[in-house]
Amino acid sequence: VETILNSLDVLAGMLSSLQVNKEKMQESTEKDFSNATELADYLAGKGLPFREAHEVVGRLVLDSIKSAKNLQDWTLEELQTYHSLITEDIYVYLQPKTAVQRRNSLGGTGFDQVEYQIAVAKKANEAKK
Repeated sequence: VETILNSLDVLAGMLSSLQVNKEKMQESTEKDFSNATELADYLAGKGLPFREAHEVVGRLVLDSIKSAKNLQDWTLEELQTYHSLITEDIYVYLQPKTAVQRRNSLGGTGFDQVEYQIAVAKKANEAKK
């Protein structure tokens, strides 16, 4: 319990001085492979067993690293060499904002869910006052 309380004190101090650089955060989401799961989900949603989708995406990520490319940098024709189920709409799924918004289940990272959780936390905090 003491460790948790000390950790909360440190966290409160850190958060009170936190400065968010939205542009840098946005830029970093476009230069990683956090959208790889979206591609696997996309393929699975089109009927490919998830294990196979995972394998396809794994090969693509490996080739992306070797080529210094991000997933959204590949042309449609190049992506289709990995699997024929990939069509033009894949670029919507690979957008970071789309990836976040699709996680809209309770407790998820979707914008509506985050706003809801903030409201719940504020209400709980007010009730304690």
